[in-house]
Amino acid sequence: MQQKTSRLLKLLAFDALFFASGAGAVELVCPARIELDPVALQTVSEGWAISQRCTSLSVDGAFVTEGPPQRRMDLRPGDYKIRGHVVSVWRFDEIARQKELWFSCSYGKWLVLLSKQLPTGLSQCQDIPTPIDKNGLRGMGVVCK
Repeated sequence: MQQKTSRLLKLLAFDALFFASGAGAVELVCPARIELDPVALQTVSEGWAISQRCTSLSVDGAFVTEGPPQRRMDLRPGDYKIRGHVVSVWRFDEIARQKELWFSCSYGKWLVLLSKQLPTGLSQCQDIPTPIDKNGLRGMGVVCK
């Protein structure tokens, strides 16, 4: 356990160096779990009973899109190995820096998305390790500059 914590701290330190420009850096962390209200269905065929087995979902993905996530213009990150860990990095060229970019957290295999618009002018976003919460769950996050 201590070795894992040490590796995580080293990776976080590397991330701090990687994004040392500091000014203008944006960090976003997905909530590890979201709570759901009961599902309300618009129509149900006669003879079918409605039930719901879960009332919460854990984060299972994170991604960046050009425009709101409803447009499905997902940007593909490059995967890089840094100190033995695979890190996803989204790099934005001069044209993309002026476009509307969004960061989204996925729950229930894309059933629910939580999304935030990113500031314009960013050159890249990198996923970051996040701490385990009191329930033993890990969120997902990015640092963008």
